[in-house]
Amino acid sequence: MIPMLTMFPRIGSVLLLAGALAASCGGRETRPSESPPAIASLAFRAEPSNSSAIFALTPVVQVAVLDASGNTIASSNASVSVELGANPSGAALLGTARIAAASGIASFPGLRITEPGTGYTLVARAEGSSASATSAPFDVNSPRIAVDQQQPITDSTTSIFIGGTSEQKLAQVITAGVMGWLGELKLPVGCSTGNLVVELQGVTNDKPNGTILTSETIAAADIPEPVGSVRDIVLSSPILVTPGEKVAFVLRSTGNCGMVPGPPGNPYPGGDGYYDARPNAPGVWVALGSAADLSFATWVVR
Repeated sequence: MIPMLTMFPRIGSVLLLAGALAASCGGRETRPSESPPAIASLAFRAEPSNSSAIFALTPVVQVAVLDASGNTIASSNASVSVELGANPSGAALLGTARIAAASGIASFPGLRITEPGTGYTLVARAEGSSASATSAPFDVNSPRIAVDQQQPITDSTTSIFIGGTSEQKLAQVITAGVMGWLGELKLPVGCSTGNLVVELQGVTNDKPNGTILTSETIAAADIPEPVGSVRDIVLSSPILVTPGEKVAFVLRSTGNCGMVPGPPGNPYPGGDGYYDARPNAPGVWVALGSAADLSFATWVVR
């Protein structure tokens, strides 16, 4: 019997051959990706300046993730959080307070502090690390409340129905003149039954577009007739408006309400008044006619 010759591969030669082939073809050896350096410290790259309560802190707060040499760890996406440190008024910090760093920088747009006070600070921390940083002190001022837009003239000889069998709605488009939180309306309105629903809507092509930005429901008992009495309508969820931005307040009722319109003509240049009523299709806004505007005033917190 002829013995069988058993051949075993020479591992070293195979590896050398594979390496030679890779080199001749321009290939490269794959290496595992390296982990970012350990976080040694944090630093505020952009700190808040003095601001007003309930308004976003400016500039946008930014926190850098640093290595032992004090350099930003550009490969880090560590989770960074901020919280109030010194809190002289017992305020709350609103907004997204935990952000993943991008290229070693965590940015926190839209942070707000609810109460005025002197000497607030922010403290930043990184998840999985004992590193922290404290901002320089800053102050939060009391907001100012002021009239923004108004058309105060009324036509006391007539009133416009809201609600009823025609489900009539009224609307007025306004153009904000200042940046602030729109949270109060003054309207010559009254109800005998049901509720009055006040909405702030977006505007498309100078008419309400159905997008409800905020709303408030007021019981008829809280705004009884007569219709011409000017009532304060406070919105529990104000909206932030900027100069030149158009919004519409829309009035509808589950019962019977009414409102005194403005005078004939077009006394308010920032937008017009409209109605939406059956038998027209819902959402079809029609200009009021000779009295182009409702009577109103808007108040903002600045």
